[in-house]
Amino acid sequence: MPARLTGELARLGALLHQALSDDAAPAAWGRPEEMSRALKAVVKTFDGSAAPASDHSILQAVRSFRNHRRVDSFRDLKYLCYGLALRDGAAEDSLLGDEALYPALMDEVHGLVADPRRFRKCYQGLLSSYLNFPADDGATDAEVENWTQLRDYLRKQLAVILAVEPVTSWANVLKAHENLLRPKPCARYAQSLRKGQWNELEEVAAGLAVSSQSWVWKQAVLAHVEAVSDISSDDAYKAELDIALHALKGAKVPLGAEIQRQGAASLLRRYARCGVRPEHAELLDMVLRCFGKPWLNQTAWDAYVADDSARQLIDGWIKTGLIQDFFQLLAADGVADRSRMEFWPRFVPVINDIWFVLGSHAKRSRDPNYVKMRERIGRERITEFSGAGMTNNAFIMRIGPFYMIEFGQKGRAAYLVHSDNCRIDLRPGATMSITPSELQGMGGRQMTHLPSDSWQQKFIQELCPKIDWWPDRPEQKQRGRTFEPPPAPRPPAAFATTNPAPHKLTPIKDRTEPLRGTTRAAIKGDLNEIIAKSVADEIRRLGLNVPVSRDASGQIIVAAGDGYSPLNRLLTSWKFTYTDGKGWRHE
Repeated sequence: MPARLTGELARLGALLHQALSDDAAPAAWGRPEEMSRALKAVVKTFDGSAAPASDHSILQAVRSFRNHRRVDSFRDLKYLCYGLALRDGAAEDSLLGDEALYPALMDEVHGLVADPRRFRKCYQGLLSSYLNFPADDGATDAEVENWTQLRDYLRKQLAVILAVEPVTSWANVLKAHENLLRPKPCARYAQSLRKGQWNELEEVAAGLAVSSQSWVWKQAVLAHVEAVSDISSDDAYKAELDIALHALKGAKVPLGAEIQRQGAASLLRRYARCGVRPEHAELLDMVLRCFGKPWLNQTAWDAYVADDSARQLIDGWIKTGLIQDFFQLLAADGVADRSRMEFWPRFVPVINDIWFVLGSHAKRSRDPNYVKMRERIGRERITEFSGAGMTNNAFIMRIGPFYMIEFGQKGRAAYLVHSDNCRIDLRPGATMSITPSELQGMGGRQMTHLPSDSWQQKFIQELCPKIDWWPDRPEQKQRGRTFEPPPAPRPPAAFATTNPAPHKLTPIKDRTEPLRGTTRAAIKGDLNEIIAKSVADEIRRLGLNVPVSRDASGQIIVAAGDGYSPLNRLLTSWKFTYTDGKGWRHE
């Protein structure tokens, strides 16, 4: 052994002896925090699932591919795989939806199967695009179709990735969760979410770099909600309802309005099938946030819920709650009027709409009870008293073709006014004074609440024959829903004159004689006459008082607003179009 080497070994031995001797101070072996950072960097570079570059760099590669229709390097190909679902501006489709570029890109990637290590890098980019694609958020049909094709391709090529040594950690995670590459990819996670456990889903998200905006979270929550909605036992369903609603509210990640609407509709339909259905505050809050009040947002309810029992359930909860709010919170003397609180909820099946006319105190108070009450009512159904006491409030119900006006002050009578005569301005934010003389001038029927007169029975005798409906009769419980709401009350004359009729209108006469000629103009005139008469007949059948007229050119005009859905649907189906301030005109 050379003398120099012998000396070095001796020196090393001395250092080791010093380091390991009992009387020496413990040595600090390196810097663990630096080693941890270095390890993370190595994992990110060689074993991580995150994108290898910024969105800006990836988007530059996408733009170049769009412009030149070629891939200049392997790096660009890898970036394109990560940028498959990126949009270059709101109006631009992603590469995933491009009928020419998407197949060309996939051909380039598939050509690397013979080079597994490079293929794995591109596969990783495709997987990232697949997992983070907003599949339920404004995607085009082509994008969704190619996204499904990409899912199948990733599943078929997974064996190639798993054969490349060393197997990366993200590949092992994907192998353990291959369900993500199959139909119903997130049904597996429903069981753990039903228990309020998110660990499994969080581990998948961390291992595969799933963003908080990914469809994976949304579909997992929706699978959870649907699993709860499928529970056959009412008690078991109710026991899990709160956890499902908590998840649906976006407790972990933002879910988006579409998923929340689907989930809320599913939970509501199941609740409506329960034998006992007390009001559930959290479910009601979610449903109102997603769909609004049933009688004001019929389109949303028809599109998502499409269930009469569910609609009637929420309709009853809301209206009963508003009635109780009024007679408990808004009583002028601060004492709840229990007799009226208990009477009017019996009429909920035939109450088509509700408004509140608030005094200045109830309209502006920051008391939490008043704030919450105004939120439940909604701005679109609140008007304000003018020239009245701070505590004066009124509650207006539309029942069949009538408006029932109840006052918060016990000493004030209620008034029943027919819609043909009503001149109350119920536009949101309007101010008004409703005096007994004004209501009587509209033909309002005065009705009092004197306990000695058994007022409840007198109200029933006065109102029910007019609407052909009586409370507490089983055979009529749901019949009230057939009442179609009359048009909104016409505002006072001062308001009505701000929108004068744009043309002189000629009333339509009933026509029963045969068609008057065979020329095109004559035939068109006859058809217009028939349409006009049919519309008028249908409006009368609905119990409405809406004028149908013709202008000087013979165009049919229906003088209705755009807020009455049944009539609107009828007119739309007959090719009428609505113009603000001018009513409906036949095309």
